[in-house]
Amino acid sequence: MMATDFPDRREVEPDQALTCVSVMDSILDQVTVYQLGRGVPRENYSYMTLMSAMMTMVGRAVHAVFSLVLALAPITEIALHVLRFTLEKFSEISRTQSKQELSIKVCSWYF
Repeated sequence: MMATDFPDRREVEPDQALTCVSVMDSILDQVTVYQLGRGVPRENYSYMTLMSAMMTMVGRAVHAVFSLVLALAPITEIALHVLRFTLEKFSEISRTQSKQELSIKVCSWYF
């Protein structure tokens, strides 16, 4: 649908200066045309319609965040593996008695 398919709420004469109300009506018409393309009816919004639309969008957002958290679960698994490896190596290095062996383990840790 195109914006020209719907008449403006208020016809503005070319010589008439734009008032605050005419600007708001123009913006409202553009928002209505945009929402019509997304399946929202042209009727005036009631409070319940507004709350219903907002709760639907909040539900979608919560679902998206939950899906994102589930998708990031493997990263926590990787972090646990890295943590275990690091703790084992530090424990092994701290229990080393020989200075030569200690220097070899520390160097192998960095490289």
